[in-house]
Amino acid sequence: MLPNADIKAILFDLDNTLLDRSTAVRRYFTQLLQDASPPLPEDEFELTLLTILARDRLGYEDRAAFFDWAATTCFPDWTPAELWSDFREKLPRMIEPDPLCLELLQRLQPHYALAVITNGSAELQRAKIEAAGIDQLIDHIWISEETGAAKPDRAIFAQALSTLGVTPQQALFVGDHPHQDIYGARQIGMHTCWIQLDRTFPGEFPEPHCQISSLDSLQCLVP
Repeated sequence: MLPNADIKAILFDLDNTLLDRSTAVRRYFTQLLQDASPPLPEDEFELTLLTILARDRLGYEDRAAFFDWAATTCFPDWTPAELWSDFREKLPRMIEPDPLCLELLQRLQPHYALAVITNGSAELQRAKIEAAGIDQLIDHIWISEETGAAKPDRAIFAQALSTLGVTPQQALFVGDHPHQDIYGARQIGMHTCWIQLDRTFPGEFPEPHCQISSLDSLQCLVP
């Protein structure tokens, strides 16, 4: 169940929480495979795409290792560096605003401080935030490249709480990563909410205070 506590701030992860990274990544690699020459047979095309998405592991796979594998195995005309650069440039174009997410943030905004804490490149993450249309609905954004600390480090959560002027008990963190998001926020004392994405929460981490299948479940936090 979502907390009944005196929540004053809601902090979100970005990828696969506020925006559908998985669909954007699928679009990017679908386009790349369609541009391949010679074209892949249909069955090989789908198998290759599914293998790439599985190897990406929702973005949790080490980026250098992933793009080295992808270039070597699937796109031999690309170097890993070229593929990673092209991905960073084009991925934001594959992101579409989610009307339900935007409506939720609009309804929450008058009642809570809203923030994002995300790991990654500042340029790429900010481009994705803008592409998703949530930049005008979020009060603060913390990106690991800019802060010098990355989830699950307590420091990035502490920076956010200090700037927002709330205690950990007055903050709810919503994210999809069991370690970076849930463990990271719980270790500093925040309430936590896990986006399931059709998964079972792994037993090696402290459980979130609540689990939801989609952001729409947060509608109950609107007074």
